[in-house]
Amino acid sequence: MVDAVCDDDLRVLALALAEAEENGTRLLYRVGPSFVRARAGQGARAPLTPAELRPLRGGVTDLVVAVHD
Repeated sequence: MVDAVCDDDLRVLALALAEAEENGTRLLYRVGPSFVRARAGQGARAPLTPAELRPLRGGVTDLVVAVHD
């Protein structure tokens, strides 16, 4: 169990876990969105605006993803 104070803590953890996995350690994760972002190497960004969420012309949009951090 890890108690991370900030995103930098999660990035350090993600690097250590990636190294452990490369060395053959099998891990099971139960994490929140902040860890997934750190593990993927993504930075935080502002929520999408209504204009960014508007559907594409001519396409069907049926997928909605909600992440609470």
